[in-house]
Amino acid sequence: MVNDSATTDFPTALQTAIAQLYTVFGRYSAPQTVLNVCTACCMRPERELEMRSTPLSELSDRHFYSYNDAAMPKAQPADELKYFLPRMLELLAQGCDLHHSLEITLFRLGQCEHSAFSLEERAAIDAYALAFFADGLSQWPNQANPRFMGDDAFSTLLMFEIGGIAIE
Repeated sequence: MVNDSATTDFPTALQTAIAQLYTVFGRYSAPQTVLNVCTACCMRPERELEMRSTPLSELSDRHFYSYNDAAMPKAQPADELKYFLPRMLELLAQGCDLHHSLEITLFRLGQCEHSAFSLEERAAIDAYALAFFADGLSQWPNQANPRFMGDDAFSTLLMFEIGGIAIE
């Protein structure tokens, strides 16, 4: 379920898009096996276990920063990411740093097989990206723009492109 108190400051379209992500991806449960991360040196095993055992709504930006920054094989298992995606995108919309570079924040999403997502799942991701970007543009050129997190609109488009989201 979406964290209502954290999303009430979002514009209606972004609130709706985040709620839709939670609805569409809500059927996925927490991974039961070790995540697709390097636990030898990139992500502490305790943090990896926290990601699998902590309720989704309680996962923090620190969890996702570790997850996104950890080395992984080229292919990303889609079901693992589908569970985490609503919370990850909600935190992104809150302006949280989920990677050292905005452009590669959604790298894991781009490493999933495109066909691993249903049309409904792709539509929910696309609706989120459109609402996120539109909100950022509505605040442009405010230097304190939290949606683009100090980066420009092109960095955000590149993030979506690297994440496998059609930016057309």
